[in-house]
Amino acid sequence: FVIRMNRIGKFCAGRILVKSSIWNNRDGIVRCSELIRENGRKFISSWRNSHFDQIQVSSKTLKQIRSRHFCTRESHKSSNGTTAKESAASENAVSAEFTAEATESAASAEKSQDSGSFSIGRFLAASTLVGGIGLGIAYFVKPEETKKLVTESSETANAYIKYFTEPSKDKFLPDPMPMYPGGPPMRTLVLDLDETLVHSTWTRQSGWKISKRPGVEAFLAYMSSFYEIVVFTSGLNSYADPILDRLDPSGYIMQRLYRDATKFENGTHVFDLSKLNRDLENVILLDSHVEHAKLQPDNLLLIPSWKSDPRDRTLIELIPFLESLVRDDVRDVRPVLSSYVGLDIPTEFQRRQREKEDSAVSWSGGFSGPSGQIPPAEKLQPPPGSIWGRMRSSEK
Repeated sequence: FVIRMNRIGKFCAGRILVKSSIWNNRDGIVRCSELIRENGRKFISSWRNSHFDQIQVSSKTLKQIRSRHFCTRESHKSSNGTTAKESAASENAVSAEFTAEATESAASAEKSQDSGSFSIGRFLAASTLVGGIGLGIAYFVKPEETKKLVTESSETANAYIKYFTEPSKDKFLPDPMPMYPGGPPMRTLVLDLDETLVHSTWTRQSGWKISKRPGVEAFLAYMSSFYEIVVFTSGLNSYADPILDRLDPSGYIMQRLYRDATKFENGTHVFDLSKLNRDLENVILLDSHVEHAKLQPDNLLLIPSWKSDPRDRTLIELIPFLESLVRDDVRDVRPVLSSYVGLDIPTEFQRRQREKEDSAVSWSGGFSGPSGQIPPAEKLQPPPGSIWGRMRSSEK
């Protein structure tokens, strides 16, 4: 269809409007361009409505019109005794003749298309009807064999559907390493890639452009000492691996999971955390898309999507909260995460930490230092030599 439309466009625009001196008349050019646009719209709308129906274009008629008008042009060139008015009148007549013939050919092509086009929808409907009738006859003749055939066909179809919609494995991570007696359990931090760690854009001039979220390297380096870091993406490994190789050259990300580990449901790739081979009490999904955690919403730590804002500090501000979950030895992270739903996590965490410090001071008799007041959280200094202290000093 595209090839035929290109040929029609080249013929009408290149060989008639440009090369032929007959079309010096401006009114003829306007009428011809309007005719081309109208016929193009008809062809495109017909192609969209019929879905793969065969579109027939009467190219032979157009070639005949072209050759006849080219001959007319040559005859006009050879006649030397005509006046300007006669030449203009003949050009107008040829223009009107071509317009009428082109309109007639387009109408005949459209009529032949409507009459001779082959509809896939009609073919499928007829095939379904014939198949249903044949299946009903087979059921009455041999009911047991027909039931068996239908059951096997249904199981085969469901197996194919499951292959593309369900996760490819039941356990995507290896068994966790045994911890020493009395030690804290292994915590797993699952990170989404797009709009959480990086942002991908594509333009015709530059192609793909990948931007990393501010502070992502420091976030991965520091959180790797507290969590088992897993990156979960709905993209293919051919897309995600080059990005992660550049984003994490030191290997702080322990596992990478791709589209085959997701569940396709209602047009969305959903992360099924139950397939991680980890206790969900110790799993946190850090994501900017709430639909990814449809199956385990209590494990979701929702953050704003990142769209290449260089002033974003979401990952850096989340470090104290995620660190406190490990240091406080929270046995089940799901109730804690649920208590922060709809709130600004860094601000709410600082407020709760102040309340905890106030309650601790009141229980100890009110002693809190020389001034008798607890300093604000932003004035509290981290332990000397700690990674958090070096990060804060580098920010200053």
